[in-house]
Amino acid sequence: MGSVSQYSFSNVWCATRIDTMEIFVTSVFFLLGSLASAMPLVGSTHGIPVVTRTVHWPQCDPLCPLHCSLPMPSNFFAVSVADGPAAVGASSPTNLRVNFTSDMLPRDGGNRTIDPLQLRFYARDGFSVGGPIVFMLQESPLPDQSVTPTWANISLSLNLSTSPTLLIDLDRGVLVPHWFEIDIRSAPLEGWAPPLLLYPAEMLNRSTRHVIVVRGMVNAFGQRIAPSPAFAALRDNTSFPGDASIADRRPMYAAMFDYLSQPPWNIDRKDVQLMWDVTTESMPSQLKRFLHMREDALSRRIPTTGPRLFVTDVQLLPNIFTAAFVSGQLEVPLYLTSNKPGGLLVLNETDGLPTFQGYSNASFLISIPLVLAPLGNGPPATRTGRDGSKIGWIQTGNGLFGTYRAAADESIGDVANSDAHPFLVGSVAYWGLEKTDELEVAAILATDISLFATVPDRLTQSLVNHLTLTKAFTSGAIVDAIALLRDYNISRSDLDAANVVYTGASLGGIMGGVVATMSPDIKRAVLQVDGSPFGLLLPRAYPFKPLWDVIALRGYDVVDRLVLISLLSFALDVATPPAFLPHGTSNPLPGCTCKQFVTQHGLSDASVTYLGGQVSARSLNAGRFLSSVSEPGELVYSLPEKYAGRVWFGEGECGHAVFQAFDFSNPPIPFGDIPVEHKYSTHSCLGKEPRAMATLAHFFRTRGEVYDYCESQGCHRLWNSTCG
Repeated sequence: MGSVSQYSFSNVWCATRIDTMEIFVTSVFFLLGSLASAMPLVGSTHGIPVVTRTVHWPQCDPLCPLHCSLPMPSNFFAVSVADGPAAVGASSPTNLRVNFTSDMLPRDGGNRTIDPLQLRFYARDGFSVGGPIVFMLQESPLPDQSVTPTWANISLSLNLSTSPTLLIDLDRGVLVPHWFEIDIRSAPLEGWAPPLLLYPAEMLNRSTRHVIVVRGMVNAFGQRIAPSPAFAALRDNTSFPGDASIADRRPMYAAMFDYLSQPPWNIDRKDVQLMWDVTTESMPSQLKRFLHMREDALSRRIPTTGPRLFVTDVQLLPNIFTAAFVSGQLEVPLYLTSNKPGGLLVLNETDGLPTFQGYSNASFLISIPLVLAPLGNGPPATRTGRDGSKIGWIQTGNGLFGTYRAAADESIGDVANSDAHPFLVGSVAYWGLEKTDELEVAAILATDISLFATVPDRLTQSLVNHLTLTKAFTSGAIVDAIALLRDYNISRSDLDAANVVYTGASLGGIMGGVVATMSPDIKRAVLQVDGSPFGLLLPRAYPFKPLWDVIALRGYDVVDRLVLISLLSFALDVATPPAFLPHGTSNPLPGCTCKQFVTQHGLSDASVTYLGGQVSARSLNAGRFLSSVSEPGELVYSLPEKYAGRVWFGEGECGHAVFQAFDFSNPPIPFGDIPVEHKYSTHSCLGKEPRAMATLAHFFRTRGEVYDYCESQGCHRLWNSTCG
């Protein structure tokens, strides 16, 4: 396909700032639309035409006849942009629109369908950049472990001669690193063909056509697995009557086989058992709604008087590091039907963009460190323990189904309570995945997955809430609102609006990469036990098991559940790392600069897999210290050991991130899409790990220096505890 890659527009998106960002975004979309409309309606890549579905095609792809929704994702489920809904635009960089129907998607045991219109997939112009990729062969394969890529040896996927699975970036003509798995939850019944998965090891390029090739797989008896009859017809040019999707795709497959038979590919078509193409969605498709909300919010009360805060409670001396917890309500611009669980973004019928619904309130907590409290009744200059340094800001957020009170974390309070480098700490919740959403999410999974759109919609709104909280600090509005700060002789001039950072763990770390990337004010972040995409995280997350069981009770089989995870992950992309992290340390979003990141992970994490942390870190172009640790036998891919001792990251400089892993001497993570046994989980360890927290504190206090406190012995366990 003659699609426009994300890099074609990187200079446009990073153009000189203008006063009104809404005009800027509109002009970019106009440019994208003008270029796209000049292309062929569908296009081609290397002479390989892009073929999209018509009304004559079946609902299920016969290439993978064992399950209707497979392979997933695939351009089989896309239409030409001209055939998409008029309300979402007549052009896109990909010239495609996702076009799921209810009959294409899994049905539960009561034959109830999923409504893709409610999930708003129609507005997306391509598929997920994160995966997973799910497919099936006619039999269960027995992979050759010496050539099959696993998470422990991802580089095998780049061996064009031997890898049984190839993920090809067709636009650029390169292999994409990935690993292959057989779904470990599938019942090992005789004759059962289990679902198979490919996990991209890094986010796929946007607006890009990819081809997946599966070849040379054998069964348990060493016999070559036969392709499906439909794929055999395309590969061998044999008859397959009565199916328009096969007839229409014959020219595409003929050109694809011809291209891949030539150097450097030299792929023998007789070895190929399954092959299909998929196009990833564009940057505007992922981010246009949020960017519109961000600039609309910034154009309202925020840049003038600052956000309004209403204090409802003050708790004095809650712990040894903290003078007070101040909680209350933060006034935020609202774009949802309601601020309650179940709320949806209100979209303009003409352009599909969110519309302002007035103001609402979000609960907040601000932690004031003890060092800022008065020491006595002397002159103002001597009334606090700080040495005159200005006060910085640490922002944070909740873990999965946590509350707005993440700023009460004592380990963060310890970092903030510094004489020379004091910080206020503030938090609001991640709507969509906070405590009040827990029953709503469970009910959606138990009754009607079509309603899941509330989760990414509320998460997107929560990004505006976080943006507003940050502005409450940088504008000085918190001093006006919190009398206790004034009692402590703290004025607006004492706040350092240039020293704004973020840290969070678990969901707070996952979403922290998003908040830091989208914020014009946050300079650097430490993300503990973060990861992405959700399609990789969820099957490996012990906390997700009850929800997985809820889905199973509805009668969805194992294949159905993997398809659903792929769909839910795709739905979440627009508000989570796959959409944002590519702009963290390079190609910053409009109005932002490059940010500096440290990401910290524990091996054997049963809640957020260390593998997801690696995927996110690759999006940030992260490197490791020479003392870095890894899983036994793991050959870590594309996170080079390039730092020794300490490294300085200059503010606003691009390309800077550090990935740190800590070994707590627990059993290795399994080779399969299941969690680590929960009793061995290291998920809560990093907040108690002195070297991890010392790295965090040093990075924030020095404004950019990352010090390796594991240098002498590596980041191995210091004490006899699993910390679970």
